[in-house]
Formats: sequence, C-alpha cells, structure tokens
Amino acid sequence: MVKKNIIIISIITIYSCGSLFYNKTIFGKIRVKKSRFTVSSNLDEAAYKKIDTNSIYKFSFEEKKNTTRSPHHIFYKFYSKGKVALFYCNDFDKPYNVIDPRKAEMGYFSYDGNNIIVETSVYTMHFGLGIGKKIFKIKDDEIIHLSEDPLYNAYIKTVYKKEKISKGVKIINPDW
Repeated sequence: MVKKNIIIISIITIYSCGSLFYNKTIFGKIRVKKSRFTVSSNLDEAAYKKIDTNSIYKFSFEEKKNTTRSPHHIFYKFYSKGKVALFYCNDFDKPYNVIDPRKAEMGYFSYDGNNIIVETSVYTMHFGLGIGKKIFKIKDDEIIHLSEDPLYNAYIKTVYKKEKISKGVKIINPDW
C-alpha cells in the first residue's frame, strides 16, 4: 500500500513539473512543436502587404468597458513564413538595440483576407502549456484586437501601433 502511494505521488509530481519536459531557449522561453498550433503558417503574399515585417507592433492603448484588467505592455514582431514573436516588456519605452525572438513567446500567424489570426504559446504555472489565439483587424498602421464578454456586457479593445525598427537594431531570426 505504501509503495502504491509513493508511485502515485511520484506521478503527480512529475506531471505538475511539466515545464521541465519542454524545449526552452537560453532565456527560459518554451518552444513547442508546430503541430500544437491550429493556424497554418502564412503563405499568402497579400498578408505581407498589410503586415510590415520590418516593424514591430507596440501596445498603444486600450478602451475598456465593465472590466478592470490592466494593460499588458507587449509588442508583436512578424516574420516571414508566418512566424510571429510576442514580447513582454518591462522597460516599455526604453530604446532597444536587438530584437531577439529567443526572449519571446513563439507563434504563427495567417491571413484570411481581412484579419490576421495569431496563435502564440502560453505557459502558466497553474495551467501549464496552452496556445492562445487572437484575431486582429488591420487599420492603416495599427492592428486591433477586440475581446468581448456578452455575459457581463464587457469588452476590451487593444490597439497596437506600427513602429519602424531603427537601422542600427539587430534583428535575429526565430529559433522555431
């Protein structure tokens, strides 16, 4: 009986430490297989007329109704072959000299003719690994995400503004 309980506790411990079994970058960001994503890599050249791969799309502002969520200071960097990196920024307004996707959450995007569909890997201690999906509207030099909750008559409109990458900034290709 004691041996059985030790085995059960060992199995639970192994599963609760799931992040140990994922591939990680040198900065601790988890990398998952492409098969975990439902969005296919963008092969539509029309998307690259709408999305600028020589820019970042930086958090600009949020409009909220019936919600108290704090804004996340993030930016997206789109790459060729339908890859996208999601960066969380502590020093949001600090100038940067390198864009290193090894420091970002990995993802893929596709274009449906009207919207950019983005899926990124998400890891939390409580829920483990998941794939987050967002649909962005494209308007001039902005991408806009609208999140609605009809049950509470709530919404959040998040706007990301295109910002050209300076000539001196080193851009590293994605490692996925």
